Amino acid sequence: TVEVNESLLTGESLPIKKQPGDVVLAGSFVVSGSCVTKVDKVGELCYANSLQQKAKKYTKPKSELFKSMNLILKVVTFLIIPIGVVLFILNYTASTSPDIWGMSGKVASAISSTAGSLIGMIPSGLMLLTSMALATGVLRLSQSKTLVQELYCIEMLARVNCLCLDKTGTLTKGALGVDKCTLPDNILSVVKKVESISNHPIAKGICEYKKEILPDETVDISAIKEVPGIGLYYKEFKIGNIKLLDGVSVDHTNEEILDSKDKGSIVVILKDDKLVGLIDLKDEILKDSHETISTLQKMGIRPVLISGDNKEYTNSIGQSLGFDSKDIYAEVLPNQKKEVIDKDINNDEKLRSHTCYIGDGVNDILALSATNLRVASYSASEITKAKANCILLKQ
Repeated sequence: TVEVNESLLTGESLPIKKQPGDVVLAGSFVVSGSCVTKVDKVGELCYANSLQQKAKKYTKPKSELFKSMNLILKVVTFLIIPIGVVLFILNYTASTSPDIWGMSGKVASAISSTAGSLIGMIPSGLMLLTSMALATGVLRLSQSKTLVQELYCIEMLARVNCLCLDKTGTLTKGALGVDKCTLPDNILSVVKKVESISNHPIAKGICEYKKEILPDETVDISAIKEVPGIGLYYKEFKIGNIKLLDGVSVDHTNEEILDSKDKGSIVVILKDDKLVGLIDLKDEILKDSHETISTLQKMGIRPVLISGDNKEYTNSIGQSLGFDSKDIYAEVLPNQKKEVIDKDINNDEKLRSHTCYIGDGVNDILALSATNLRVASYSASEITKAKANCILLKQ
């Protein structure tokens, strides 16, 4: 058994366990154990490339504002000659001007009046004001650390009534951090010493916790034994998942942590086969996420959470942020995110211009293509930024 991180493709922040015969997606990496893989698909047949190719099938919409301006120009250009002839005749008939510079006064007056009328009819001023308004919008957004890649998205901002968000890396940091810990500091020091040699996301989260508590000695790598599917054994300590609790008594303090519906990120620590404490890790919510969701709801914009993580964990994050339960979608595969938006949110094709999606990973490419306003978060992959028409430049 090995654990692989597929967050780049699936958005799942926790490592996934793989057994012999399981599919390992290109772009994922092993965080625990080792494995030998067989290449089944290459090039455009790879999962990430297939998502990109599907996304390219959806054409980018053109600006409704510029469509209107182009239509006006075409109509005016087509009519300007007959209108000019009519105006000249009317001005010539009504003119009583005397001759000037050898030219008939009526002709000179008709030419002058007709030219002035035609110049006033040309909508260049409207086009100029439109360009100035868009330029001002781009400037204001840049001051707010938002990069606009396509001008038409500015006019769509005012129409948005639904904002769909990916969870990992958008509302959360995408890295595990300690939420609860019942270990005494001296035991925590030993655990951090053992976990410091691992690249596992859980190990990194533990090592970042209480940085002032440092290991009092260097780790004896030869004394560490990795048990697949369980964890690490080090001298009299056992550090691993809840499987270690089989046959072990649990006190009230630790039962509170185990009552959590999401046990995938709980680390169990035994000493001499007796429970000494638990560590519960969570994907830390970004500091502005609560305020952002609250502000959207006050503005009348419906926030929707779409995630690839498990239901219990996604629901707990969504409810803590204030999402309506019906607007939380969990365990959604990358190729299903677009279907969720199209069927459950964009019931009508016209609503595409009223829905915005914010994501950061390769798994969000198809979801981005389901809306006209596509935003990539500051930590997004380059392929996601290329698909988006707005990029957030700060956390």
